[in-house]
Amino acid sequence: MESTSDTWQLVLRGNDYDYSAAFDLSLRNAHIDLRVITACYMLLKPGDDQPDLLAKYIKALLTGSRIHPSGSIGQSRHNISNAGDLLGAYIRHRDYRYYGEGSYGTWLSSIMESFGRIYEERRVSGRIYSGWGANDPRSMNRAYVEIAISMSGTIWKLPNDWEEAIFSGFFRHMDQQSIISDLHDWIKIANEHDDYLLVDPSSLEIFKGNFIKSVEGIIQKISDAQRQLVADADKDRDRLANFCVASSAILSNKGDPEFPLGLFEHFDREADLNDNSAFSVNIVDYAKERVASGIDTSRAINEDSWMADCISNNLKLNVLRSLLKHPQSVSYEYTDIDGILSDIRKISESMAIPVLFVGSQKLKSTLRRSSYEPEVAGRHDISRQDGFDNEYICHIGNCEVYSLSFSDVDYCLLTSKELFDTVSFRKIADDQYVDVDFELNKGSDTVGKLILKYWMKVNLTGNTPCVKLELVIKDDDSV
Repeated sequence: MESTSDTWQLVLRGNDYDYSAAFDLSLRNAHIDLRVITACYMLLKPGDDQPDLLAKYIKALLTGSRIHPSGSIGQSRHNISNAGDLLGAYIRHRDYRYYGEGSYGTWLSSIMESFGRIYEERRVSGRIYSGWGANDPRSMNRAYVEIAISMSGTIWKLPNDWEEAIFSGFFRHMDQQSIISDLHDWIKIANEHDDYLLVDPSSLEIFKGNFIKSVEGIIQKISDAQRQLVADADKDRDRLANFCVASSAILSNKGDPEFPLGLFEHFDREADLNDNSAFSVNIVDYAKERVASGIDTSRAINEDSWMADCISNNLKLNVLRSLLKHPQSVSYEYTDIDGILSDIRKISESMAIPVLFVGSQKLKSTLRRSSYEPEVAGRHDISRQDGFDNEYICHIGNCEVYSLSFSDVDYCLLTSKELFDTVSFRKIADDQYVDVDFELNKGSDTVGKLILKYWMKVNLTGNTPCVKLELVIKDDDSV
């Protein structure tokens, strides 16, 4: 990484880059980190028959003290002397911002993988030994937690340097969220386990309580800082503009219009429509951080396509609601499937371009079942053709059949495509027919609703027959 990079500038905080100091710091950190991951790996070793010796080695690795007397004086000044130091090391091990190919965190993981290979396929007295499943820092969370609990004789907190780093621009919002998630995992592990090598059972309850309170305090401090940062942030206009274009996909597509837009003879994408023709889709309980300027947070990969689907589904429902509100020329009731199917075929033959919309669940079930019941399909001239949208069910004769997906509609409407004259939309900009904005909930600085707004007018002809067909069958009657 170049010393002139934005990341280094965050670290230097206005100071000049010193290669020697950076090199020395990196070696000291690597030295400490290798000792810590080694201690954690050893602590997870199953079925050790020398627990006292193991505990001695682990403490020596953490403190940097000598295991055997030597001619040198003292111990390493760079050690893990408290739980806050350990958590800081863990955060460095996780390498949240850069974990991946060629990163520091990946290098540490490769060291752990090499530990496992030490025991791989080593045969002693006919037995095969292997590593015990630790291949990255998270896989050793239980060991980190045990060590931290053993250092929790009192309430503790993160060292000031680590707090400053976490709240600086070096750690993104999503990195802070990852730290919070990891700390919640630490608390969960502490609550689920009671068998610890490094903790005296008589002190476990007190030490564990101090550990949990300390971790909860750190979570709260990070969460409060995040909340304030999000509250103070402006809306990201570029992000909202991207949503506007993405959610307009059904209308900006220059191909054949989707159902039910494809039913209309005329499709006007540049109509002059006022707010009387406006429709809105509100996405409630939407986190402001997802549309806040300067907040680099985790977002759903498919969020743009999901918003496009929201508009598409809402638009389709509103077009079909216009159909349901249209005056019906005549209404018929039927008590059997054969009767309604027979009349659908007869009436549709008198229409120029017949189309049937089915709300009756019983009729939908019969039509779908006809695909593997050739007797029913043959009797009523039911067939299926390719090239139609998801709402398409089948053809009855030359009549296209579509599903009406309204829970309160249990009848059918038979009409002609001549009914569908014009559907019009207001164009905001190139490839944009939807306006997207964010509004905070009352009393909240961080949660609100995303408002997706579009303008549409549906014109149906008044002189085209629209026949209501209702199937009235008791639940215990055979269909």
